[in-house]
Amino acid sequence: MLKNNLKIATAIALATTIIWGNTASIVMADVASPNENNTVISKSVKQEINDGIYKVKNKTAYIQPGNETGESMARNALNEVTEVEVKEGKTFLTLSFNKDLYQFMKNIRASVDGKQLEVVEDKENKSIKVEVPSIESKLLVEMNIVIMGRDVHFYMTNDMSTLETINEAPVIDVAEITTKVGGNTDILTNIKAMDKEDGELSVKILENNVPVKNNLFDKAGEYTIKFSAEDSKGLVTIKTVKVKVNEKEIIEESEKIKDGSYSIKNSVSYVGQGNASIGNDMARKALEEKSFLDVKNGETRVTLKFTAEQYQFIGDIKISVDGNEVLVERNDAERSVKFKVPSIDSEIVVSTFVTMMNREVSFKTTLLSDTLEAITNGNDGNTDNNQGGSNNSGGTATGDNNGQNNNEQSNNGGNSNTNVTTPNKEVVKGKLYTIENKVTHESQTGVDMARKYLNKVSDIKEVNGKTYVTLTFTGVDFMKDYQIYVNGNKVAYTVVSKNSTEIKLKFEIPNVDAKIKVKTYVVPMSREVEFGVELLKDTLKFVKEYKVDELPKTGSPISGGLMAQMGTMMLGASALLSRRKK
Repeated sequence: MLKNNLKIATAIALATTIIWGNTASIVMADVASPNENNTVISKSVKQEINDGIYKVKNKTAYIQPGNETGESMARNALNEVTEVEVKEGKTFLTLSFNKDLYQFMKNIRASVDGKQLEVVEDKENKSIKVEVPSIESKLLVEMNIVIMGRDVHFYMTNDMSTLETINEAPVIDVAEITTKVGGNTDILTNIKAMDKEDGELSVKILENNVPVKNNLFDKAGEYTIKFSAEDSKGLVTIKTVKVKVNEKEIIEESEKIKDGSYSIKNSVSYVGQGNASIGNDMARKALEEKSFLDVKNGETRVTLKFTAEQYQFIGDIKISVDGNEVLVERNDAERSVKFKVPSIDSEIVVSTFVTMMNREVSFKTTLLSDTLEAITNGNDGNTDNNQGGSNNSGGTATGDNNGQNNNEQSNNGGNSNTNVTTPNKEVVKGKLYTIENKVTHESQTGVDMARKYLNKVSDIKEVNGKTYVTLTFTGVDFMKDYQIYVNGNKVAYTVVSKNSTEIKLKFEIPNVDAKIKVKTYVVPMSREVEFGVELLKDTLKFVKEYKVDELPKTGSPISGGLMAQMGTMMLGASALLSRRKK
């Protein structure tokens, strides 16, 4: 009881001090000038704050300059942290008040540049929420102190150097949709959202005023569709996208291609999420540049051929023409698909399931009409027979550790490095552990791919004071030319074992805290990729102690290679002695 009374008395004293000396009318001269406002807007634009939740420290300034007590009490009345919500281009600030002083506050108002703002008061959390022109707006806060029956006033600004992201909202990365009358609405299902914390998210359609009939766009014109995406923390992004539906093209008789067989070149353009440059490169390497047309009775069929190197990684293939999914004739022997098109100017989208990525990728294929060439005299124009098979051999060791490979249970067959020991033997013991690992990459897609082809559990071996880790990779048909880096330095590794499904690579590390980076050439992508591997030392488990090798007490083991050299030297010496005797 005494404690409560003391709090109330203190609060009254604080409130009285705030009001003291505030008998003059409110002077608005401290409000930011137009130049300052312009600067604020400019900064906001430069910072390009995305939709999301943020926090930032604020500064207070008492309405009457030079009143140190007022300055102190203004600071005491308002909590130092402002919560910021940016949503659909609008900025909302949540200001929280001192929990002890709040009971004496009522009629809390806020304004910017003399314009009153709508205040939403949350009495339970002792806070107010207001929409402001900018996160950097200079806010005038006014309130009535009940026990004194008078108003107090102070300014609040946010210190942008302290801005922190709590949760960034998903980004629906589509600016405009262009299609044709008769186009399939399935194209809307390909639209995704990307979230900084959660990666790729599905998108819902909230409103759609585009005329549709039987899942086809029915009428030309400009319309809008409202999409929404929600992340795992409940933060929702809503975006209205313009949809342009063009009239269906009518092909004049004079423009029609005569019956016959033709070759025609194509260009490709990646249409999925992620890095467009990499996507375009992958699409080009997957699809041969030359396509074929068969025109009969005014009906046109297109044949697209895939490269031999990439076709082995392609699962299902779907083709859409002008937004409609069409029937596809697939020929695995020819690595090709054939389908009908109304015109060589039709929009063709190829969607393939890439087995090693475990996901579908799509790219637009454009037939280049100026490259159309009739096929005559049995010449099909297909001179590109140099695709060949892919060299899918596993990675090779860079600087193999001689004297260690023979200690492993290897599938490599005979080993020229088998140690030969002297009769004077010393048994060396090693310790075997298991440890879990974590994959790191700048993108979630990269993490998912690397995780799929690197076993989660690795082996740790301790031998003669040295530590070795063995990483197990699957998908050996997809990857080759491994390179291992430890703490930034490229290291040698040993191929412990390799079969048709996996390869094990062993290399030395200073300790389990080492920073490991793996580089490998991914065949379907025709490019080198890299990712980090973090050993989770909390998961380290002892398995057993085992016999490593039998070493001579007098020194290092004598390798098979050295024995061969010694044998050659002995034969040479024998021949020399023989000649001398003669």
